[in-house]
Amino acid sequence: MRTLTKALAVFMAAAGVLIPQTATAKSASQLRIYIDPGHGGYTSIDRPLPIINHSGGNGDDANNPDTVKFYESNTNLQKAFGVMEKLIEMGFSFDRSKGARNFSNNIVMSRNANWETNLATVREETDVNNIDMFLSIHSNAPGNSEPWNVTNYPLMLYRGYTSPRADYALDYNLQVQSREMCWKLWRQIIENPHHHWNGYNTESTAYISGDIDFYDDWITSGTSKGEAKGYLGVLRHHVPGLLAEGYFHTYGPSRHRAMNWDVDRVEGAAYARGIADYFGIPRENTGIIYGIIRDGDQTFWHSEYDHTSINNDKYLPLNGVKVTLRKGSYVVAEYSTDDHYNGAFVFTVEPGTYEADFVLDGYQDQTQTFTVGASRTIYPEVMMHKGNSSYRPLELNYPDPLKDTGIRGADSFSVRAEYSDVDIPGMSGRWPRRVFARNGLLYIMGVQGGGSNPILLVYDTRTRRVVRELSQSGMILGGARPIGDMALTADGHVVVCTEQFNQFNDYQASQAGVSRGRTRFYYWNNDLRGLPTGSPVELFSSTMTGNFYRANAGHAFSYSGTLANGRIVQSCINAYPGSSNKIFYNIFNVRNRVLKEEGMFANTVSDDYSTYRVSHQRRRAQTQLLLHRAHRQPRPELLRRRLFPPRQPQLHGRSRQ
Repeated sequence: MRTLTKALAVFMAAAGVLIPQTATAKSASQLRIYIDPGHGGYTSIDRPLPIINHSGGNGDDANNPDTVKFYESNTNLQKAFGVMEKLIEMGFSFDRSKGARNFSNNIVMSRNANWETNLATVREETDVNNIDMFLSIHSNAPGNSEPWNVTNYPLMLYRGYTSPRADYALDYNLQVQSREMCWKLWRQIIENPHHHWNGYNTESTAYISGDIDFYDDWITSGTSKGEAKGYLGVLRHHVPGLLAEGYFHTYGPSRHRAMNWDVDRVEGAAYARGIADYFGIPRENTGIIYGIIRDGDQTFWHSEYDHTSINNDKYLPLNGVKVTLRKGSYVVAEYSTDDHYNGAFVFTVEPGTYEADFVLDGYQDQTQTFTVGASRTIYPEVMMHKGNSSYRPLELNYPDPLKDTGIRGADSFSVRAEYSDVDIPGMSGRWPRRVFARNGLLYIMGVQGGGSNPILLVYDTRTRRVVRELSQSGMILGGARPIGDMALTADGHVVVCTEQFNQFNDYQASQAGVSRGRTRFYYWNNDLRGLPTGSPVELFSSTMTGNFYRANAGHAFSYSGTLANGRIVQSCINAYPGSSNKIFYNIFNVRNRVLKEEGMFANTVSDDYSTYRVSHQRRRAQTQLLLHRAHRQPRPELLRRRLFPPRQPQLHGRSRQ
């Protein structure tokens, strides 16, 4: 894994001014494609990762690998088979008796089993066999030291520059053609909602990049056809093509779904459809049903199955479900979900409407109706329920700050003043940065101008007295603001975070002339009355930047759940010189008061929330609070946010050889 020092700004659809070259007018039977299932074998460079019940084994030990756990080399191969099968269905010429390593066939693969082909061989074979398109298939993983195990989005890379230009050993038209291939395949891959993308999933934010810019590096090598300038070794030939990172296999649920080879072939079918769209040939006449079955009542977490808790991946995927697909009384096909905790079922069918029966011991039988069209994939989710219980989880009507459009203040409030002009001891010269009301108490975070000199108070609205000033002893403060924000957990613990100037990596810190920033979260234990007491305790700390090069992390955050098991969403404001104040988010999952998962979230929300504004009125030196009924929460600040397109995330490197 190579540490990156710089990456490239994303190509956005709105910024494109170049017209892609028209693909060569050939029929499907005339087209030739080279498919490279990335990696090969059972070694450490083949991305071995544990799954539930298969976390042992040493990927470096060629004599004793645990070949049952996840290997990217395995899943890439199955995706390649999926591409091949769909292309044959679309009319590509292929003699099965000769196989995918025979160059008289029009579909050629660099390998058809789990062994490795040297990259120089891949390049040469691509260049000298009249290939029309090259595709290298991969899945992704973070490249820095942060365990971004809840990050998930597709990435498409091609040889050259994100804004194509001619250069030594680098053809302009080849770059334009390759970039258009990336777009065609990306548009198919992004349709899969089961991956629960957490960023870069719109046309304006799609991560499609030239490898030279993405890695900020290049090398010149080539084939018998001549030299080729680029970064990725597998792309340094003279055929238009790309390297596709379909998803992040470090995201536990996606990794477990990939253990079902049929699921991998669904991804392959998506690539094949993108290939057909690029060359303008008819796509296949069949459709695909790819569904996930879960326990609709039971949430689930495992150390090898990290998720963000903001989507249906939090529910237990069901093993051993029998699925029967029917047209009336006629049974079309049957399927059983495997034992790899993915709940996946896949059918390839003729276009039409079907009924599906779902049966599992201990659960209520269920039937659903699906309609699928030609050359389409549908992605149903099925929630099954225990047969001996009428229990359903309580669905609270609270907007999710990541999935929904957010919360905004009403245009007007009808309130009655109980009293006013109440001096709050300790608030003189400060204004309330954050206030929470709970059980007749106000939890107040007060700061002076610029957020300095913070104070944390608990105020009893019934006795009109401060009942507790929270100790800040032992806290590591400093940075943009000593304390950026405050929150209350569901079980009544105060949590605060420091606001810090964080950098993506050590290189960015050195370029900024600072030590690498780290935002910290603290909490207070409660006494028998439920009031915070004693010195603060550090919950965890993080250098994450929301995927920006540099960011002010911790100006605001929310906490959902209990102190022991909760989720934090923390704002990161872009602080790279010359850039606008765009906002991405860090996501932290806490289990048993330990940080278990962290990632970023970069999806956009509606334009109605497109401007970042913090609207608060500076209070005069003698702070006055208008207090409403004790059970009524004071009107919060109006905070409007937009999550903007990405700022140069950096992922793990590919071999340069």
